[in-house]
Amino acid sequence: MSILTLAEIKTEISSTFASRGDINDRLDTVVDLSQLRLARLHDFDELRQKAIVDTVITSDAEADKTISFPALTDARIRKVYSMRLLDTSGTIQARKLRKILTKNWDQKIPEPEFYSRGTPTHYTVFTNNEFELWKVPNIVYRINIRVSRWPKQVAITGEGNAIDLENVDDLIITLSISYLYHSLGRSDKGKEFFGIYRGLAKEALLEDATDYDESMAGIRPGDAFGSTTRGYDDPFIKSIVGGL
Repeated sequence: MSILTLAEIKTEISSTFASRGDINDRLDTVVDLSQLRLARLHDFDELRQKAIVDTVITSDAEADKTISFPALTDARIRKVYSMRLLDTSGTIQARKLRKILTKNWDQKIPEPEFYSRGTPTHYTVFTNNEFELWKVPNIVYRINIRVSRWPKQVAITGEGNAIDLENVDDLIITLSISYLYHSLGRSDKGKEFFGIYRGLAKEALLEDATDYDESMAGIRPGDAFGSTTRGYDDPFIKSIVGGL
């Protein structure tokens, strides 16, 4: 979440324009547009969500072929990272479901409910929060879904609350000011504040992309082939060199 509340962010933007009323009336929309622009530029960690969904079994195969992402409230899915079928009973093979584009799906499987039920292996996305499975589940399966979403609208966030994006308050403020100046015909001031925003964005997004554990940690002896793994049950081992 942001350091400043929505109300404080709007106050900082408004103060640049001497708190003129016609600007204040537009601030929710402008902050929403600034968040959207930043979210298009970068996939922020704080906009990622996951949920576990249990498939439903009824007598209606057409209804049973679709599942929804339940933890998404007042927001829209941006992209689906993965859907994984979990083995909760010890009777199936856990797997990552394969995503198929809708146009290819409709060519290969125009009517999934027509075919026999079974263990799902593929999925497609058509509407924002609806996933269609193939095969249509024959029992209740547990599916782990990972997605990223678009920022929530600030009208939903509320004046006294933080906005979705973390530690980019200054970017939201300067980008919003630039947008407002351009809309008022002051392209000179708009370009000035966009230059400030661009410099801040370069610093902030570089910091967000740096993962200490991945980029700084050294490789320890034994990580690749070490004695702590048996090899055959380790998905990160492609081959075993030598033997005991």
